[in-house]
Order: sequence, then C-alpha cells, then structure tokens
Amino acid sequence: MKLKAPLAAAGLALAVLAPAAMAGAPAADAKLLIAAVEAGRPQLLRALVADGVNINAVSDGDGSALILAARQGKADMADELLRLGANANLAVPGDGSPLIQAARNGDLVLSQKLVKAGAQPNLAVPGDESPLIQAARAGSLPLVQFLVASGADVNLGVPDERRRGATLTPLNQARNASVRDWLLANGARQVK
Repeated sequence: MKLKAPLAAAGLALAVLAPAAMAGAPAADAKLLIAAVEAGRPQLLRALVADGVNINAVSDGDGSALILAARQGKADMADELLRLGANANLAVPGDGSPLIQAARNGDLVLSQKLVKAGAQPNLAVPGDESPLIQAARAGSLPLVQFLVASGADVNLGVPDERRRGATLTPLNQARNASVRDWLLANGARQVK
C-alpha cells in the first residue's frame, strides 16, 4: 500500500492496516485518530486530516478522538483536534461528550477550552448525565462555578438509568458540602 504524501511525510508505518482503514471508512478513521491521540502525536492528527480522515469519526467504545482526549486529560491533543475542526458538542451514548469527560475528571482548564470552542454546558447524554452533574460528582467547586457562569442549569436533571423513576441532578450528585452549599445558594432545588 502506498501512503499518501501527508502520511508518508509524518513518518507513519500504516501498511499493516486493512485497506479499508485508508479508504476513509468511519470506524477506521476513528481508530486512526484515536491511535494518534493515545500516542500523543499532534503531527499525526494533522497528517490524517490532510489525508481526508474525518475528524469527527466515532469508534465503538472510545467515542470520537476529542472525547478520548478529554477522557484522558490530554489538553494538547484536544487543542489540536479543535484547531482541526473537531465538533466540541459531538456526543456518543456511553462515551458522553468532550465536556462531560473533562468535567468527570474535574479538569477546569480543558472544560474552559471546550466551552470557548462552543461546547454546550447543558448537553445531557443518556447514560453519561451532564457536565454539571459530573463536575458536582467530581467535587470541583471552581468547575461547577465556571459551568454555571457559562449557562449550565443548576436544576437540569436526567433519568437515572440504574434506578427506575429516579432523577440525577447536580445537587443530589454533589459529593462535598461546599459544592452542595454553593448549588443551593445558586438556586438548586431538591428533587422529590
């Protein structure tokens, strides 16, 4: 298999991949991007996109490359993906969204970058809740405050998939008193 110029210039040995991987199949595109994120290779990301790989491709189990970068706290890779046009609001059930993953880690800096890139603080994904619920659960008061200042609804609830009829909210998921007290002082209500 002959590599296209940008990939060859990046010094990549992709000959072991199935031909479909080079043909732009969505799952194959995602696997290539995910490998670049895991390896911490922004030059590889640039080469793949220049070669026609879909920056928003999704892989089962990993989501998109941007979701993975946020999950792993790789702000430099997330920055590069955003520069290359990755969708900051791309959400995948079971993998969440980039902002949900950053909030799950309590990562204020990455969350700020994602919101600046257009990530919606009220985007709720079935099975992954919302960024504010994740930030409250992580116990990060500065992140909770940032998300609310960015428009997150302190009362946005999502169905609890583990307990039929229950609703998860930032308040009932807050693990420390300072986050609970701040949410209450800023309009959060107890769910009945």
